[in-house]
Amino acid sequence: MKRMLCGLATAAVSFASLAQSTPVGLWKTLDNETKRERSQVRITESGGVFTARLEKLSDMPEPEKLFCSKCVDDRKDKPLLGLELIRGVRRSGEVDSPLWDGGTLLDPANGWFDWVIVETVGVGQTELDIVRLADTTVVVLVPESGDGIQTMKAGLLEAADILVVNKADREGATRLVTELKYMVHLHRDGQQASRDLDWEVPILTTEAVHDVGVAELLETIGRHRTALEASGVLERRRQARRARELRALLLAELRQEVDRALADGGALERVLADVEAGRVDPYTASRSIADELRLGRRSAP
Repeated sequence: MKRMLCGLATAAVSFASLAQSTPVGLWKTLDNETKRERSQVRITESGGVFTARLEKLSDMPEPEKLFCSKCVDDRKDKPLLGLELIRGVRRSGEVDSPLWDGGTLLDPANGWFDWVIVETVGVGQTELDIVRLADTTVVVLVPESGDGIQTMKAGLLEAADILVVNKADREGATRLVTELKYMVHLHRDGQQASRDLDWEVPILTTEAVHDVGVAELLETIGRHRTALEASGVLERRRQARRARELRALLLAELRQEVDRALADGGALERVLADVEAGRVDPYTASRSIADELRLGRRSAP
């Protein structure tokens, strides 16, 4: 069988589409320019986890002879028809939550997605968690909101790989750039700088509505990616990210097991009743529960 690749507009069924009440069903992917159908992707749910598989290739001769030769995981050289394009997406929080967590996206034309842009709002802890997910973090500031001071307070200098002052034609932009340069200098030379990559955070100016500075920003993102790859930091970060995801999933499963065991009729209901009545202190009870669940005592397989 001949091996060839087919570019698919799989982003059309990416996480943006999952903002609906449920994404389950058959989706069409469209060509960005012609808007013609390129493929059909079916999203299914099992145990709260959503998966998307390529079901049909439109206007493609002999689609059964197409393989994902550029895939780098267990999907390598697997037929495109039936291939998993979205894996492991879970609804975050309540049943009707519009937020989705986890999961991976695949473009069979290159074995992965080259660019996935995640936008956050504000500088709370949830937003700063993006650093653990993204390969390159761009922090965008504006001159009229006093962002210079807030940057230092919120720890954004630690998070930023690239700093951008947007609306650079506004009053105060030059002052903000000067403040940021001073802060970056102090941060780089100070003890708080604990980066794993030898990279001096650049400060760029843009006027997004006028398309000024956007090309320079893209070029800088590319340089940062090159630095990550050349130093080996990119792969080390991704290894650490996969390990964190495994730990988080295991802890979530264990939490559910404990909740079930402590519920009415659960195996540990009596222990919980003793704690509530004051007959057993929580520390002794937790050790007893750990013994029963064999947490921390089970040898690795």
